[in-house]
Amino acid sequence: MPTLIITPSHDKLIGEQAAETMRTGIPDSREIRLDRTGHMFRFPHPETYARAVETFLAETGGDL
Repeated sequence: MPTLIITPSHDKLIGEQAAETMRTGIPDSREIRLDRTGHMFRFPHPETYARAVETFLAETGGDL
């Protein structure tokens, strides 16, 4: 199952190791890193977050 991992570029709470662990542990996963975002990126950047999800769905043929 295609899986999207969205990570912020400036996450000081969790760190890059968590995304790497998920990427290696989830087959067929893809990471999108959102520039100029922090840990809670989906709240201050809802359009950027939504665009990342929409792009992933379009590229993988996903449907909500």
